[in-house]
Amino acid sequence: MKLICEESHACYSGDREHRHSWGFGCGTCFECNLRAAGWEQFRSCKEAPLASHELT
Repeated sequence: MKLICEESHACYSGDREHRHSWGFGCGTCFECNLRAAGWEQFRSCKEAPLASHELT
């Protein structure tokens, strides 16, 4: 998970300065909103629990 959040990037604005729980991005473009929604869906899934220590 850390690799995905830290190394992948999809922001339409190309923002690599703002870090969110789902990764880097502006947080307002369509792609950032899509990624944030996907992250929340993943986190809420009971089949794929993620320990908080895996994000750091």
